Amino acid sequence: MAISIGLNPSDLKKLVQSIREVLSDTVMLSVKIRGFHWNVVGKDFWELHELFELQYKALNDAADVLAERIRALGEKSPGSFIEFTRLSQIKEVDGLLSPNQMIEQLIKDHESTIQRIREHVKNLQETNDFESIDMLTGRLYEHGKFAWMVRSYLS
Repeated sequence: MAISIGLNPSDLKKLVQSIREVLSDTVMLSVKIRGFHWNVVGKDFWELHELFELQYKALNDAADVLAERIRALGEKSPGSFIEFTRLSQIKEVDGLLSPNQMIEQLIKDHESTIQRIREHVKNLQETNDFESIDMLTGRLYEHGKFAWMVRSYLS
């Protein structure tokens, strides 16, 4: 049964594509951070280990909300690493990184995710899907907070 929530059907495709991309970035970033959580070493081990865990858990929760929004819009959510990799701008790392390299990588990833979400929010304004726009705007806040938290270790 088609959904009827006051959104233009042609806007739905654009909305869903944007949310799929943000979901994919969220999942890929969560996986990357989980790897950092498992492999961090050094004098700041405990603090970084805990910070990384806080972030990947929050990203996992956010991924669930994003995927459910896609379903609420009547479309299929990505659910495989093939799909996530294709839709994400987050690049995997190969090998072990130093704590500073992990931090630098996460700052870059959070900031590029913020930039991408900002573009999506800007492009979705005319759809009048206030729920999706609000959800994406909330993601801006969270990624900004995470970038600040991780950046503080470089000072």
